[in-house]
Amino acid sequence: MLDCVRKKIREYLENSNINKNNIKIQIAYSGGLDSSCLLDTLLTLQTELNISIFLSYVNYNTSLYSGEVLKHIKTLPEIVNKNIKTVSISSDENFESKARDIRYRFFNEISKKNKIDLTFTAHHKKDQLETLVMQFINASDFISMIGVRGEIGSIKRPLLSCEKSTIFK
Repeated sequence: MLDCVRKKIREYLENSNINKNNIKIQIAYSGGLDSSCLLDTLLTLQTELNISIFLSYVNYNTSLYSGEVLKHIKTLPEIVNKNIKTVSISSDENFESKARDIRYRFFNEISKKNKIDLTFTAHHKKDQLETLVMQFINASDFISMIGVRGEIGSIKRPLLSCEKSTIFK
């Protein structure tokens, strides 16, 4: 997994028009295995590629796991800039849709405030497949059937071409 991710991160950096002297990368962090792997990879590349890491986490307070993620974030090294937003979503609302809106607004806010060059999410091949199946089941329009895009503007998904099974290696 790490080799696949390192390769993709280097590709994004080589192909972008960003200042290579101090690259600011925001990671959309969930506390799960995928985003933790992405964070770990960025930490190993930090000195070599001159990366400043901005971890952004939205706490929806939906389970005990949310509290565990917050505890874990506090244990991360000081060199990681930590941004946390805690929200509550009404049960009257579509949770997934509302959570996505809140999350991406938060990422944009952090990005503008800190002049972030790239935002990475930890979507991988299995996420892509699940998204396409759900879009098909829901009889979504053609645009939705594209699935999870590898990049949209400054948002990049370096794990999208990687198999989830390789995370466990």
